[in-house]
Amino acid sequence: MSRTKRPIKTTETVILVILAAGLVFLGVKLFQLRETDRQYRAIEEAVGTEDGLSDLAAENREVIAWLRVDGTAIDYPVTQAGDNIKYVGTDVKGKSSFAGNPFLDHRNDPGFTDVYSIIYGHDMEDHLMFSDLSLFLEKEFWNGEKKGSLLLTDGQRLNIRFFAAVKAKASDNRFMDPLMVRNNWEKEFWDEMMSCASIATDTIDGSDHIIALSTCSSAGSEERIVLLGKILR
Repeated sequence: MSRTKRPIKTTETVILVILAAGLVFLGVKLFQLRETDRQYRAIEEAVGTEDGLSDLAAENREVIAWLRVDGTAIDYPVTQAGDNIKYVGTDVKGKSSFAGNPFLDHRNDPGFTDVYSIIYGHDMEDHLMFSDLSLFLEKEFWNGEKKGSLLLTDGQRLNIRFFAAVKAKASDNRFMDPLMVRNNWEKEFWDEMMSCASIATDTIDGSDHIIALSTCSSAGSEERIVLLGKILR
């Protein structure tokens, strides 16, 4: 006796289509991430000199610096647009990208002369972009001095000494609004900032110029990891 095939229900069909589309999306995303990593590593090799960074800035006028954080995979050009949206989904070449590109807050001076400057970057897989900021939440990682540098397009090299890691909300203006920080740059405000630090190896005073590196935290879309460092001129 022949058996009739059970027809696939509409809901099952929809689920299968969604799953297939999800797999395709993940595949495309993974490919783009791999391409992003390849592209930036190629740029990194070419930018090893001031002339290399100048060439990159000539190609994209919104390139303002090259950021390195020692002991991590954070080694990228920094851009700055007229808003804080463009480089969320645009790479340093101006192409659409899941990974975006690390960028300076549009309210900051591109010469990093402000008392508090914020660079944002995505939290990606495989140590891409700013995912390594999570390392600074581990006390063991702070063995020894934590350093970095910013090479500016005018040839200046700014050394950075990192001293604190903070978990903050995206709405916490003490960390996410450089204008508010500048307008309240006094001891009571610094102490309030430092009281939020998960790990701190130093304090802030009125002569300091701070660089903040910010990325999303896996704890939720509103959570941020913020690494604070002192700019040493």
